[in-house]
Amino acid sequence: FNQGISEYNAERYAPAIANLDKSLQTPGDAELKTNALFWKAEALSALRQYDQAIPVYAQVRTGEAAVRSQYGLAYAYYNKKEYG
Repeated sequence: FNQGISEYNAERYAPAIANLDKSLQTPGDAELKTNALFWKAEALSALRQYDQAIPVYAQVRTGEAAVRSQYGLAYAYYNKKEYG
């Protein structure tokens, strides 16, 4: 997870996604997985891969990440010009 966040912060989004996917496959606490999903969706959005980001954002349903995910979800739909 931490390596994925480091890659994201360095704007290396594809490696960030790969590392976050590894984190998601590792047994761990639910909050960590929720955060990994959120940052994966953010990385996909940064790559303008909105069709892939939208379902990942939709999986984030708990905690503070859920609120931020709703914003990211709206922004992804906006960038796809799907306003309704």
